[in-house]
Amino acid sequence: MNVSIFVLSVIAVPFFIATANADSCAIDSRGQVVCAPPVGGAAVDSTGRVVTGRGECVRDDMGQVVCSDSPGGGAAVDAMGRVVTGRGDCARDNMGRVICSDSPGGGAAVDGMGRVVTGRGKCAKDDMGQVICSASPGGGAAVDAMGQVVTGRGDCARDDIGQVICSDSPGGGAVVDGMGQVVTGRGKCARDQMGQVICSDNPGGGAAVDGMGRVLTGVGQCVRDNMGHVICSSQPYGSAAINGMGQAVCQGGCVPGQLTTR
Repeated sequence: MNVSIFVLSVIAVPFFIATANADSCAIDSRGQVVCAPPVGGAAVDSTGRVVTGRGECVRDDMGQVVCSDSPGGGAAVDAMGRVVTGRGDCARDNMGRVICSDSPGGGAAVDGMGRVVTGRGKCAKDDMGQVICSASPGGGAAVDAMGQVVTGRGDCARDDIGQVICSDSPGGGAVVDGMGQVVTGRGKCARDQMGQVICSDNPGGGAAVDGMGRVLTGVGQCVRDNMGHVICSSQPYGSAAINGMGQAVCQGGCVPGQLTTR
């Protein structure tokens, strides 16, 4: 198995920061993957270089990458093309202003009036245009079949009858299985080729489907390489990405995913 290892120093991750940033790794102009610290961000600037930070990173209108200095913090570009950062998620209102949550792991969403509403957890807009946010730091939010927002301590998903179910674990996953039911876990979840959902049992852990359609899990984020193998970060909340050669690159080192049964 060809595994590329990208070693970063381990830092403490606050328990309330539920998930690693989805954009915590980026590929530079040479095809090399560069990863940020846990829950950090990464983006490519106008010269093709990867810039990393403690939180989300975005590129401004001048091609410069600016990152949030807060672990898990957000960043967004305002109407002037400038990057605004915060301790939590950021969103742009109808005036082009960027407003960010002041809570680590907090959410931000635009309501029906074009105003940004922020909260301690993720936010969603109901059918009346009202934004509701999870009261749990890093918690999830989703809209049910009645158009109402349901929130939880972890990710939320809507089942086949329109009911929203959320993980009760901070940073936990929620995925709909082949029967249309929501399965939740302490870590992230994925659905195998049989429609069964398997979740990592580790807070901050990942899950991915291998080339045989099986779900493998790990203590950190997981990805599938060009050989169909699931490779995971050995570090809780650690990120994993695929480089230009189709190989896995992981924070804290890469390890094979573990076959888990429900």
